[in-house]
Amino acid sequence: MVHPVTGLSSLLLSRMTAKRNVAPLIIDASTSLFTARKAGPATVRILKIKDVIDIAAIPARRGAEAMMRMSAIYGDRFRLEPNALAVSLNNHNPVYHVPPLLCNLSRAERQESWMIWECITPGVAKLVKLADDERLLVVRHYGTTEISVADYFRQAHGAEGDDLPAIFASVAKKLKGPIGPQAFDHRFITEDVPYALVFFDALAQAAGIEMPITRNLIELTSALYERDFVAEGHTLERLGLSGLSSSGIIDKTMNGFAA
Repeated sequence: MVHPVTGLSSLLLSRMTAKRNVAPLIIDASTSLFTARKAGPATVRILKIKDVIDIAAIPARRGAEAMMRMSAIYGDRFRLEPNALAVSLNNHNPVYHVPPLLCNLSRAERQESWMIWECITPGVAKLVKLADDERLLVVRHYGTTEISVADYFRQAHGAEGDDLPAIFASVAKKLKGPIGPQAFDHRFITEDVPYALVFFDALAQAAGIEMPITRNLIELTSALYERDFVAEGHTLERLGLSGLSSSGIIDKTMNGFAA
């Protein structure tokens, strides 16, 4: 189980296992099962067990088995998607992690006790939506399930509101946490940019889709963090998808790399 999957990490696992002539059932989850944070050396604070979580199987034909295995352990909270690409494209973390952290870097560097949801003001929420709208263009091109970041919070957290500022306020009230990043070098950037935003942009380029906001976020963070996030990230070449058509990419995410 890849929990949660980012940028078709499951496809990398499929390639590795195929080289060893084995073909396990690989299960992707679109988001973490829990909203939780470490509270001490041996304690974890669970703020929320999420209501709806999308999963997919590689190979896709074993989807029913994946649902059975997951439900037996974690209960009836899973929704089966037709392929792993749908799950990776509906990883919403980067669109609501990267813009808010960039807009609140001084809070992180000063190690302030701040809640990210409370600090997604209308202006920051607009930047989140701009990034999400570009992601949805890629979703539509590849014909996978379309779930906006607003709908994700409604489904997973029971958030209420007609727009993103209201939804984030609702999430803050419901969860009462967690505390936002308290360091400049944080996974909200160092993981979500190379393994998610770069992945979205790579799929977009293959489809001839322009993503100026996403591309600017990649370039800006690469400059700020003095790292080449594209070179580090999940490009189509790294995933074994280079040169494939859109239908070929979808097919590979359904079947993986045969052992």
